[in-house]
Amino acid sequence: MKNVKIALSIMLSILMAFVFGVDSSKVQASDKDAEIDIEEMFKIQEEACLANEAIYASFDWDKTFVYPDDFAGNYIDYDTLHVQVTSKEAIENYKPLLEGYDCVCYDVVKNSYNELLELAESAVDALPCREAFVEYYVDIKENKAVLCILEKYRSKIKEYLFTDGNLKITFSDEYISEDSSVIAGSYLSIGGYPFTLAGSGTYGSSNAFLCCGHSISSGSSVYHTGGLIGTVSVLQYANYGAGDYSIITASNGYTPTSTVYSSGGTTSYTSSLLSPTVGTILYRYGEVSQQSICQVTDIGIYSNTGTITILGLTKAYIVSGNLPQGGDSGGPYRSGNSFCGIHHGHVKENAHIVYFTPYGYPYYAGFTIKTN
Repeated sequence: MKNVKIALSIMLSILMAFVFGVDSSKVQASDKDAEIDIEEMFKIQEEACLANEAIYASFDWDKTFVYPDDFAGNYIDYDTLHVQVTSKEAIENYKPLLEGYDCVCYDVVKNSYNELLELAESAVDALPCREAFVEYYVDIKENKAVLCILEKYRSKIKEYLFTDGNLKITFSDEYISEDSSVIAGSYLSIGGYPFTLAGSGTYGSSNAFLCCGHSISSGSSVYHTGGLIGTVSVLQYANYGAGDYSIITASNGYTPTSTVYSSGGTTSYTSSLLSPTVGTILYRYGEVSQQSICQVTDIGIYSNTGTITILGLTKAYIVSGNLPQGGDSGGPYRSGNSFCGIHHGHVKENAHIVYFTPYGYPYYAGFTIKTN
């Protein structure tokens, strides 16, 4: 309970900083109103993030993570990783993976992640038209399936809506807006459109860059400050494809760097996270809007762009800093100095809600981010 109060205090303080212009690098970290630097939050959550990584490293991969049927999802509450399973017996399957981590607790819940995702998918399939849905996913903390529908279809789909208590229906005025508009966070020009660089590293034996995939064509030339820096060799942006990213083979003369732009200067990637879970606090950087602080609210989002459905996105809420703008697409997300994602877009009606592709997707496709 104490951790919950502390977490609420932290989030309230950050929100107040955003609304009232208080120094957002400081948050209230305890009931005694002791200040803690936001960088300290990354240290506080570090062990929980690593424990989450240990679990995800044990899962099979088939375009996305393959979850066991006894798994219901993880989330971080301040410094504690909650591992949700469907029975007390299932806890024994995860204890060996988390031996040595003191930050873990286990919650037994009713529904598995796979069951809830199947429920959401069946609800989408029952709709009179697929373009009616905006996104669907599993709300891990509530242990429910979520289906978001375009507001203009509300009256048309009433008879199709489920009454299952495990399914939550929400509405949105618009689809997610993709923010289309060498150091990670730098401006890129691809096909005449502005983007932001997520980072550089290697793809196979080649030096490479990482960006988003939407509004980009395979084989496109990529420019930075007027100079050709590479060519799009891997494009992941397809109907029911996993993630939104592109891997750009670097031109001769370009080598990977771990440097990334941050507020007021630069820092460096020192490690990476494949799939930050619910509750993780992150930095988001866009070449246009610059830096902001956000917290992961949901993972495994199936997002309808209006033309195709992208699976595997992560949703976060901006609690401090600038809101995303066109040209931020492709920008990096990081937990402290751990690279963890590529910016996809935001909700137009509430730009505090942002979406990104977890690093695990390009990583399993063969891209490795450069770290110190």
